[in-house]
Amino acid sequence: MEDDAAHVTILEGFMVPKPEILPIPKQAAELDRAGTVKGFKDRLDILALLMHVDIDWDNYKALVKKYSLNNSRDRLVEIVEAAGREFEELGIRNPRRVKQIKGRILAEFSS
Repeated sequence: MEDDAAHVTILEGFMVPKPEILPIPKQAAELDRAGTVKGFKDRLDILALLMHVDIDWDNYKALVKKYSLNNSRDRLVEIVEAAGREFEELGIRNPRRVKQIKGRILAEFSS
């Protein structure tokens, strides 16, 4: 993926990865560190990213397919659906708000 210049953009004069790239390495790290404090932190980062960054989900899905990372899509859904303590750590404790955020992320991902 790192050799594909089509997945970067210029932002305020800096070359940065496009938003749909960002969850992929975090997901790989989370998978490697599942069940650890660092894995929990990876899930926090993934959720924060999904909540605050506009991701082109069609492009994300194309990247996942192109690089044979098909389990990444399923794992992303699992992370969002299973998140509870993660939202508390992000300061979101209202169950209704958590449900709304999860619903929005999953709807955007599914569209």
